[in-house]
Amino acid sequence: MQAWIGQARFLQLLRLLVLLYLAGNTRAFAVDVTLSWDPNSEPAVAGYNLHYGTAARTYSETIVVGDKTSYTVTGLGGGTYFFAVTAYDILGNESSYSNEVSQTASPAGCTYSISPLSQSFASAGGTGSAAVSSSTGCSWPAASNAGWITITSGGSGGGNGTVTYTVETNSSTSSRTGTMTIAGQTFTVTQAGSVPPTTTSFDLRVTGASVGSVSLTWNKTTDPAAANYNLYEGTSSGNYGTYADLNLATTSYTFTGLTPGVTYYFAIAYDTWGYGDSDLSNEVSQTVPAVACTYSISPLSQSFASTAGTGSAAVSSSTACSWSAASNAGWITITSGGSGGGNGTVTYTVETNSSTSSRTGTMTIAGRTFTVTQAGSVPPTTSSFDLRVTSASVGSVSLAWNKATDPAAVNYNLYRGTASGNYETYADLNVATTSYTFTGLTPGVTYYFAISYDTWTAGESDYSDEVSQTVPAVVSQTMSAEVSQTAPAACLYSISSLGRSYGSAGGTGRATVASSTGCGWGAASDASWMTITAGGSERGNGTVAYTVEANKSASSRTAALTIAGQSFRVTQASSQSEICTYNISPASHSFPNTGGSGTLSISCRSGYAWTVSGAPEWININSAGSGTGDGAVTFSLERNSGKHRRRGELTVAGQTLVVEQAGRNKTAFPQVANGAQWVSSIVLTNPSATETVTGSMNLLNDGGQPLLVSLNNQPPAETVSFAISPLGGATFTTDGAGDLVSGSAQVSSDNPVSGVVKYSHPAFGMAGVGESHPLRSLMTPVLCDRNRGLNTAVALHNTSDTPVEMRLSLRGLDGREVARGSSSAVLPAGGHVAKFIDELFPGVDASSFQGTLVVRSSGLEQSVTATTIQTGGSVGEFTTLPVIPLDPAPAPRELFFAQLAAGADWTSVLFLTNPKGTASNNQLAFYDDEGRPLPISVNAHPAAPGVSSNIQPQGAVTLSAGGNGSLVSGSARVHASGAVGGVLSLTSPGLGVAGVGASIPSDGFIAPVTRSATESSSTGVAIASTGLPVKVTLTLRDEKGKPVSGGGATLELSANGHLARYLEQLFPDADTREFRGAVTATAEGGSIVGAVLEFHSKAGQITALPVIPLQ
Repeated sequence: MQAWIGQARFLQLLRLLVLLYLAGNTRAFAVDVTLSWDPNSEPAVAGYNLHYGTAARTYSETIVVGDKTSYTVTGLGGGTYFFAVTAYDILGNESSYSNEVSQTASPAGCTYSISPLSQSFASAGGTGSAAVSSSTGCSWPAASNAGWITITSGGSGGGNGTVTYTVETNSSTSSRTGTMTIAGQTFTVTQAGSVPPTTTSFDLRVTGASVGSVSLTWNKTTDPAAANYNLYEGTSSGNYGTYADLNLATTSYTFTGLTPGVTYYFAIAYDTWGYGDSDLSNEVSQTVPAVACTYSISPLSQSFASTAGTGSAAVSSSTACSWSAASNAGWITITSGGSGGGNGTVTYTVETNSSTSSRTGTMTIAGRTFTVTQAGSVPPTTSSFDLRVTSASVGSVSLAWNKATDPAAVNYNLYRGTASGNYETYADLNVATTSYTFTGLTPGVTYYFAISYDTWTAGESDYSDEVSQTVPAVVSQTMSAEVSQTAPAACLYSISSLGRSYGSAGGTGRATVASSTGCGWGAASDASWMTITAGGSERGNGTVAYTVEANKSASSRTAALTIAGQSFRVTQASSQSEICTYNISPASHSFPNTGGSGTLSISCRSGYAWTVSGAPEWININSAGSGTGDGAVTFSLERNSGKHRRRGELTVAGQTLVVEQAGRNKTAFPQVANGAQWVSSIVLTNPSATETVTGSMNLLNDGGQPLLVSLNNQPPAETVSFAISPLGGATFTTDGAGDLVSGSAQVSSDNPVSGVVKYSHPAFGMAGVGESHPLRSLMTPVLCDRNRGLNTAVALHNTSDTPVEMRLSLRGLDGREVARGSSSAVLPAGGHVAKFIDELFPGVDASSFQGTLVVRSSGLEQSVTATTIQTGGSVGEFTTLPVIPLDPAPAPRELFFAQLAAGADWTSVLFLTNPKGTASNNQLAFYDDEGRPLPISVNAHPAAPGVSSNIQPQGAVTLSAGGNGSLVSGSARVHASGAVGGVLSLTSPGLGVAGVGASIPSDGFIAPVTRSATESSSTGVAIASTGLPVKVTLTLRDEKGKPVSGGGATLELSANGHLARYLEQLFPDADTREFRGAVTATAEGGSIVGAVLEFHSKAGQITALPVIPLQ
């Protein structure tokens, strides 16, 4: 097969045009179809074959056309015909089919009409339909003649039918007109141009200021054509010296490096794809504080009952230090002080909590967290009021009761009546009241009393226990011999003492009451540890006896007896010598993320009390949380679904117990191999600056069973454990010996860990297989060219403990599934599969194919991890391609590539994919080291600093730059109208291919690095700023995360600036001759992206290493 055949297949040069002629005069019914195509420019082309048939891609007839580029097929009957062209050379080698076109020939006598004949749309686009009317059996097609009009249903039919279509957004300011041909009729679509951007109500405002910085926020623009924000700043009104280029999802930003004491002015605008900046927003200004802005608030928290209430918090700060306040809970409303400068006050209201559960909410005030806790409402029930008579005199009875514990209580209803359970009247009393005297009662009559309370939301509680009292009778006194008068005898009371103190052992006591004969009184205790043993209710003189229990707690305590209306206070000392101890079983205080249980064994002197309290919501106390003497408490931990380790504190018998639980972190590498000279090096990195990561790694075969391979020259084991210091790393390398085995790697850890598998073979080169996370559906690029030896392999791994069924769909660059491009597979629990595209789809001609592969799991709870590997016919054509999530749905509309190179035989190929169901418009921009636009030739077009492209739903596009000319390098950025994924492949004939994935903007990252002077290998680090000038601090660290001597560097990058250096160039004072570790980069003033490449002197030994945001 000659090379040109592959070229013809790859480029799909043939394009068919169809003209239809009805020859009704010469035959009862016959149709002539004329076709034309573009010539193939290859010199070996000898002629063309025209193929056609009545089914798509199935051709029953072939016509040898010769070297002509048009032909008329005559005498066709009714129906739809499909046509394609192939080219052939002088040896008879034939290319693959061109694109296919179809034409419907209708029987004589068929007439067609469509309604309406036209439709107008606004610039935002939309959907529409047209009705086709015809006789039964009269077939018709529909086709769009404009790329921005897409037919979604009714592309062909017979008789009556409907054609539906969509119209894309018109980003141009000019209107446009396009047509569709429906049943031979012309349907016209007119669409208005977009309105140029105008001033938007951004409501730009300052939210904070400190020494050298000002923070701002704004409302999101509603213009669908907006692509990004330009946030301007300057030192005079309306005159802005610089701006920040910000992602459209951003609604806040902090300018740093500002001059203290200077007033700055700010405004914002937005860019659009087609017509530049909008007008500027409102202008705001802020004087930068000359001293460091520090903020404090007082108090830091407030508790409320279930009823509504108000509160305030005082903010303390320096003058000119701006701050703001915001509620993070819907039931907390800031009523004043939402923003301010210097000292100030924030006032707020708390709504009534009608739930029976307590709740906690927060406000953010001057950057500080203010916590509001509110009790839940308790449905009113019979309360232990302990209603009691405390005294009685002529015409009156005094009562006392305990305060209701329900926070929703708002008042008391104190009832009285002359028959038990039948109350004639009541007193409405304030909830703070705990005593009351009824007067005007009839002497000698027995009265009955009960009490309840009202709530705002749940009505009245039940009655308390009932008490009764007979009102004392009158006493006769002689006033004179002639006149006598009945007068009340006043009841007066006194007690022998007003209180007593006791040691921790407790004891007994007495109090004597003096009163008039017939005057009733009572006694009551307000503490369970003090009990009245005699004299609880008497008349006249009497004695009250009581006991005080031993105090077995670590705190002193106070209580009172109410005797005849007088307060008798009792205080008791604590038992300072009492010490309780506890043990925990199992002995470890640390638990896995899956949860667990344990037992606290408590040892305490007999009779002494202890409690277990303070447990966070994820620790459940499963037995009684208190007791006396020796005891045991069982507890359990809920599953930790977060990524990070968590800790909780319990107070056990007055002492603090810390319980820790690991986070849920599973990292998967879908492809590893060993043997037959294949070697896999698994490099793990800890991105945390504070936490040591501990975990384990398992290698699994295709069936999900342990894959026993020697790592780091150690005996094979099912599980390998590790501990990685903060900002450190660990490497596990197979020995490459024995027969070839392959599978996947799973890493479980208590905190997040990232990594890469350096997957290599002397005959292929080296590829970096990055970590993968479970996805329900995904897509990945596919590149196949048999003549160049290019092929694409996909590795899939099931991380769950149940089988997963997957559906696979092979799609062209237009996003449509190709013929016979559908298959399915089942992965067992923990299982793995790795196959080339032609193995997955044996019925597809993938000899020259570009497109995408879509993988979907059949169940909502099923997911897989994946990696894609590109192989070629020479050493070094070996790299990975990106895996783009479809479900969970991807979010990024902007991609950053920190390194590109073009010229001097270097080529950068950008492969972009559209994971969404709508077309995506993309703008690719290049920047040089100084952040200036960098003109580069893309796809052989004249050099330009940017290029536009359009990607169909679930389709892809390839953009190739470089190869010839002088070497230029810099960074690339993709702005997209929708979600986008992609990879940038760097290729050099002498080195190989490296697939550099998009980098996530952050204020710092960590990446593994190596260098070996003896093996002539090193690591290149590329860094680019994402819109603002930044100061970058680089630190070289060993595998334990410790900085190495001479391993420090500081860089200054301009806005959109770029720098790429080898390890030994970045750190000339560090000994990197034989080095393995990591580099960390932190940025001040803005965000950065990075790319890290490992280079070897051997051909093909180039690969990309992971760049991980710092945590």
